[in-house]
Amino acid sequence: MASLLNVQCGTCKFDGRTNNAKLWCTNCEEGFCEECEKSHKSMKVLRQHTMISMEDYRKFEDITIKMNCEMHGKKLDLYCKAHEMAVCVTCIASEHKSCFSSDIISIEKASTRAKQSAGDLEDLISRTLENFKYFINNREIALENLDKDEQTIRKMIKDTRLNLNEYLNELERKLLLDLRSKHANCQSQYSKSLSQLNQKRIEIENLKEQIIKIKHSASSDIQVFLGTHQFNKAITEQIGSLKEDIRPYDLAAVDTDRIVVSYGVSKYLEIINTNKENERKKVECSDDCWGISYQDQKMCVIVDHQGIVIMDLEGKISTIIDIDVTHVLYLSTSIDRIYYTNFHNSTVHCCSMTGQELWAFKNRSMTYQRGLSVDSSQNVFVVGLMSNNLTVIRNDGVESKILLTDRDGLDCPYTVHYNKLKKIVCLGYTEGSVALYDVLEKETEHKEANAV
Repeated sequence: MASLLNVQCGTCKFDGRTNNAKLWCTNCEEGFCEECEKSHKSMKVLRQHTMISMEDYRKFEDITIKMNCEMHGKKLDLYCKAHEMAVCVTCIASEHKSCFSSDIISIEKASTRAKQSAGDLEDLISRTLENFKYFINNREIALENLDKDEQTIRKMIKDTRLNLNEYLNELERKLLLDLRSKHANCQSQYSKSLSQLNQKRIEIENLKEQIIKIKHSASSDIQVFLGTHQFNKAITEQIGSLKEDIRPYDLAAVDTDRIVVSYGVSKYLEIINTNKENERKKVECSDDCWGISYQDQKMCVIVDHQGIVIMDLEGKISTIIDIDVTHVLYLSTSIDRIYYTNFHNSTVHCCSMTGQELWAFKNRSMTYQRGLSVDSSQNVFVVGLMSNNLTVIRNDGVESKILLTDRDGLDCPYTVHYNKLKKIVCLGYTEGSVALYDVLEKETEHKEANAV
């Protein structure tokens, strides 16, 4: 480093001599031996130069302080107060010619309080360093806390995962138990039904054999007449019992006297006059038919492998809305809209009568949606079979509100109907029971349901 070397006297070096400098001229920026310092001081123009010891010089010799103008190479012997900068004579004539003369002072005058200013600057730097130390310490503590927080959060996540696993395991256990119970129940019912059907088939085959024997025997006409009459009554009873095994799936009101009923896997609809039991009209469908609704002289029905089929009461199809109805079992209609649920995706959909989707609604609080119904304002009531709740969805498909839950007694609700005149909701449950609730509208247009 330069501070470890002796500084040569500049004047002696110029004359070819080698002497170590004892003093340093801050104006000339050059070292002087004792003899040359006397010569330097003897000149009148140089008497005002500041001489410092080499020990003081070494304290700042590594600090670069520019004494000459970078632009013109001349000594910085003036100071412009307006621009707060040291300048040379040439700078005044060029860059500072518009400055007032009172703003231009000598560098000596400008530096009269330099030591005090340096002290003030030192204080400012000291305070700044203290601030930096504070911020560095603060960040170091924050960094340490960040590591601790990360470990804490990691533990929380792990604990949450374990709790979720326990919850899901318990939920899985309950669902599997429920599934096993329902499967056994359904298996028992189907086995019983199959056994009854086989027994009835055997009875009908026996009737057929008896009729054939009577027909080809030597019995009198009276015996044949009476036997045929009796067998006809027995066959009618068997057919009636067979019809009882064909279960309806959904229904919709046509008018005050008639309803239309869908029969699921039996692949047909039936228009029934509730006042005249024998007045029935059958409408065949191309595949299994499920949810049904009636609006403006048209029936809307979900038909497997077709979509939503719109037809008149004669069964003449006017429109087929081509959507995937693999997991769609229920629908409802308003004046210009069709609503349906997808129990696999847990979604509720709204489309126009031509099939253009207007909105789709999904909420984690509602799962395995089944039946739905629409009020006069096109708000949609939907039941969640697995989530055990009744939810109303605003007609924009955005806002919703849960009206009833299992805390209100809901237990696997399967279908829902809203009576627009009486403002009553009817819920149907899987075990065959129903429940009625009044629907109350608040000023905020929110709805609430109270048990009737």
